[in-house]
Amino acid sequence: MTGANKVVTILKSLTQLWEKSLDPDCYYLKGKCSKTEHGPVGHELKQVVEAVQKETQGYFDIHSIPGDRNSARDFGGISQGFILEKFNEKFDEELSRSMGDLLIDFGKDFLILGKKERSIDWGDPLLQSVPFASITLKSGYILSSSSRSAGARVRNPKKNSKEAWQEDFDTLILIAGRSFSGARLDAWSTALMAGGKPVLSHLSTLSEFKNKWSYAYLDHKTQKLICSSDLKCGKSTGNRVLYEIKTSY
Repeated sequence: MTGANKVVTILKSLTQLWEKSLDPDCYYLKGKCSKTEHGPVGHELKQVVEAVQKETQGYFDIHSIPGDRNSARDFGGISQGFILEKFNEKFDEELSRSMGDLLIDFGKDFLILGKKERSIDWGDPLLQSVPFASITLKSGYILSSSSRSAGARVRNPKKNSKEAWQEDFDTLILIAGRSFSGARLDAWSTALMAGGKPVLSHLSTLSEFKNKWSYAYLDHKTQKLICSSDLKCGKSTGNRVLYEIKTSY
């Protein structure tokens, strides 16, 4: 099997695995299936979701109705990162030798597999006029979320929260190396759109993940690009993109 065919086979198998394992009527949180029926993918996601709920102070949830554990499950905030993570696990040295550097674009969420530094023009899927940024890295994840003002469906999972809706980010990009969890990074980006800067500050204090991930966002009020200290960010000197972001990954 050629490298290209192997890549296609892996992607197809992951998509099928996702569809079969995550029936919204058969899941782990007070669902209709027993623990042995929902399969390994559901069990793995159970662990990730429960961990991320704690890490994000409750701003990540997979239920369509906040606080209702029996409501339909919505995996949109974690699914793309999860599938990219599974592909990352299956990308072995043999495939690397036959394919060389590889970029997987999953709805403008990226997994980059390579050894040479490259620049990727990233654009918000909801704002396509001009690519938002050129992001430079060798290998890792680029996962993102859009704001309500841009047309994204963002909900506050804290049903009983007295806080008014606060939109801190117009565009949010999270970046991490291959050793990080793609599912976790995707879920964080979802939670950050709901929880804003307080959740970002909290995540930045978690020692377990220190120096393992980075962020860049367009501030809703100031319309300035704000980046974590490990990134080199600035306005683009050309007209192709708006900003340039350089990473160490």
